[in-house]
Amino acid sequence: AGGDTLFANVKLAYEQLPAALLSRIDDLTIVHTTALAEPRMPRVASEHRLAFTHPATGETVLYCSPRHFEKFVGMDAAEGERLCRELELQIARPEISYRHVWQPLDFVVWDNIKLQHARTHFDPGHRRHMRRIQIAADDADVERQEKPQRPCRS
Repeated sequence: AGGDTLFANVKLAYEQLPAALLSRIDDLTIVHTTALAEPRMPRVASEHRLAFTHPATGETVLYCSPRHFEKFVGMDAAEGERLCRELELQIARPEISYRHVWQPLDFVVWDNIKLQHARTHFDPGHRRHMRRIQIAADDADVERQEKPQRPCRS
């Protein structure tokens, strides 16, 4: 009724990338924006490494969200779109994904750096009610150890 939640393990996605694709992405910087997902809201964008070290575990993870993708820094727009679609296919593979079908009183906890998530479409006439709690031991966030996230200047 209110949409399922899809989870994809971006640590496994990175580890299982074909060698040719892995060599293309290791030094890329990606720009994500809210403008695509929330066009009526003010545009907020940030750039960060595409593949980065998880601050708590030291594992390399991949962070590419087609819903928020704007561009890869220094890459032709058409080539960037193709690469984003190619990465999306790797991230969304069923063998590294989980679909949660919500039931009343469900409580789900996940690592928001290692697992990328998205909701499925749902009937807008149905009411969605959820609470989000973010827990952090320190200021660690997506790759803050390696390169601070910063506003995009485009």
